[in-house]
Amino acid sequence: MKGHANAMAATRGELRIDILGDSGPFSKFGLSIGYRVRCGPASYLVDCGAPIFQFLKEQEVRDVRGLIGTHSHDDHRRWFTDLALFKRYACGIREKLVFITTEPIQEEFLKNSRGALERSLSSDQKRVVEIPYDEYVNAVVFGPRAKYRIAAFPVVEEANAWRVLDADGEVVPASRAKVVVNSRHGGNRPRLLFRDEATGEWVEPESFYAASDTAFYQELQNPFRDEEVGLEIRPVKDSAWHGPPTIGVRFSTGTETVVFSSDTVYDPDLWKALAEEYHPQRLGMSRKEFEAAHVVYGNINDYIERIWSQRRLEEARKAYDGAVAIHDVSDPRSVVHTEYEKIAASAIRPLILTHSPDRFTSELPLAITGKTYVVSGNSVVEEVGGEGLPLDADVYHRNFGNAYVGYKNATGTHRVTEKPGGVDLVPRDANVPGKTLYCVDLFQDIGGRYFPALTSPNEVYTERPDGRIERRVYGERGSRGTLAKDLRKRLSREKRSAAKAEAAAAAEKKPPKRGDTRIRMRDKAPTG
Repeated sequence: MKGHANAMAATRGELRIDILGDSGPFSKFGLSIGYRVRCGPASYLVDCGAPIFQFLKEQEVRDVRGLIGTHSHDDHRRWFTDLALFKRYACGIREKLVFITTEPIQEEFLKNSRGALERSLSSDQKRVVEIPYDEYVNAVVFGPRAKYRIAAFPVVEEANAWRVLDADGEVVPASRAKVVVNSRHGGNRPRLLFRDEATGEWVEPESFYAASDTAFYQELQNPFRDEEVGLEIRPVKDSAWHGPPTIGVRFSTGTETVVFSSDTVYDPDLWKALAEEYHPQRLGMSRKEFEAAHVVYGNINDYIERIWSQRRLEEARKAYDGAVAIHDVSDPRSVVHTEYEKIAASAIRPLILTHSPDRFTSELPLAITGKTYVVSGNSVVEEVGGEGLPLDADVYHRNFGNAYVGYKNATGTHRVTEKPGGVDLVPRDANVPGKTLYCVDLFQDIGGRYFPALTSPNEVYTERPDGRIERRVYGERGSRGTLAKDLRKRLSREKRSAAKAEAAAAAEKKPPKRGDTRIRMRDKAPTG
């Protein structure tokens, strides 16, 4: 990212979001997930699934003050051990990777990373040595700590048994908490079952309780603060619903707030069902045996009576209030991600969608690898060439390795159509199902600059060494290139002018003048 952008951030105190990776699962062209958030001279990574070293210079990696991990899926953590090794060996001095996340996610990363970190060679290469994980990683826990935990606990009648301990290390009575062991996982992934005092129901506490609920969590919320730049970072647990222990992340300066959803299902109707539906237990034993047992075996869902508390539901509904949201999105029928139709219909604004499939159309801005967004107050713009430009296209489209935007034009070259669960972008003359919503002129987005979409396979845009974009046409006798002009500012001006004309006409109760000021595709790409 640009050096002058760092200087601007240092003086203005805005939040800058660099998209290092934005792709959906199983992408053929994507780079997994990763973001850099900058506030003045401070920079933090949110996840590290994207190839960090491809996008950031060595000094920029050194300057990262911390990594926030949202969950342990590989497309979000793939470069974790590389970062830890880099900090220890490649920086000239031995540094630890500052890793910021909640207790359950810290445990997941520890388990998944030991094989890559904890054995190495001695400095003379003659011995295999063991290096503790905490010599690589400074594990900073933020968010509330649980009052209860599972621990291996020796007892007379069993060689080694799981027990639930309280904050003082005392065994919690079986009538209050149990360990559930699923033999399908080899018995080494125990989960905590807890009786909620308010309802008398058995629940999985990490799922059931809001982060602010002191029935299970300690009162101290443990936000992470960077006092030098006035930045606070908090986990967003209550709206996160994904499977493995997962959090979203909230960055706040006091005037700017950004929330990353992390892979999660934004579905208030589902959330309501999680809090309201009761599930009868399927014990497979007598009630007396169940109540007396410290450890039970099988599927924990046979024992859980309610998934979410009412308090968690209330907190989830408020998770994005007052924030610019960077929210994941998916096609219909996704199990663990948010379907476009649901998130687009929400009241969350401003909203930028990420983690989208290789081919995807949206009426909301799509995060694209390489872009930088600047949040000032409650507004967000894209930084292009040191300027903040509005996200004002009518439709956004990604087609594998290319990004496009569309601006409404009654005689445009493409149509935006309805499809199950969302919208689609098709050529104007395409014979495809789905109601046409409107027509657009289509432009290719190259580094935040907009150029007329090419229609011939013999044409391509290329970036010259001086950074200018050239439209190159290939033929039998070779190729010919002309400089292409960035139309983004012109499109924004014309959209604002058209909106003012429509507003004035509506105020006068007169129809707007006929004609359209939109740039026509027949204008071709102007030469520079």
